[in-house]
Amino acid sequence: MTSVIRGFAPSFGAGQWYLDRGSAVHRAVQLQLEGRLNWDTVQPEILGRVNAALKFIADVGLRVEQVEVKGVHPIYQYAGTVDCIGETQSGRVILDWKGTVDAASELQLGAYAMLPEAGRIQRGAAVEVYDNGGYHVRWYSGRELAFAGRTFLAMLTVNQWQKQHNAALCDPAHGDAGKPKTL
Repeated sequence: MTSVIRGFAPSFGAGQWYLDRGSAVHRAVQLQLEGRLNWDTVQPEILGRVNAALKFIADVGLRVEQVEVKGVHPIYQYAGTVDCIGETQSGRVILDWKGTVDAASELQLGAYAMLPEAGRIQRGAAVEVYDNGGYHVRWYSGRELAFAGRTFLAMLTVNQWQKQHNAALCDPAHGDAGKPKTL
């Protein structure tokens, strides 16, 4: 799913250290929400971000239903892992913990919202967590998630066509129309 989105939408290209840190934050948040985190094992470089995610959950009054939910769409054949699904006063939401919220965040949440494992979702949130324990959230309405999901499906269709025909996109914005653009 991520590789499809990255082929179309601008995204921050994080190095391996940042990717590993993000995975550690996700795992620590998951363990805490499951009641299994040993705080003595939490490394200082992720502590602020873990606290930021937990602060967000408390601030919005989220009743967590599931964490790190692996899903596969049976018709469109894509897979993803939803960071958190829960309930607020305004309905069921899906969350995605981020180091950086960018244009691809909406597409990712839209694709997640279509997974059968997500169930009926009213809102989504991309939550950018910071080292200092703070966070910034970008909320998406159900309507925005539905549109983002349809956009993702269009991207998925083009991606599959490209693979089937060994084709690449062209980038007319850079004056190279007709020349393949590597993805």
